[in-house]
Amino acid sequence: MFKRKQVFQDAGAESLFLWGARQTGKTSLLKERYPNALWFDSSEDYIWDNRLL
Repeated sequence: MFKRKQVFQDAGAESLFLWGARQTGKTSLLKERYPNALWFDSSEDYIWDNRLL
C-alpha cells in the first residue's frame, strides 16, 4: 500500500465525511489516521435494517 499524506485541518473532535470513489483507500486512511475513533460505515446493511441512521 502507498503511504498517504493527508492533513485534515481543523478536524479536532468534530465529525468528518470523507467522500470519494470506491476502493481507493478511504477506510484504510481513516483507520490509520484515527485508530481509536468511533466510526460508522453507512454501506453496512445492518445500519439501514435497524434504522440506526
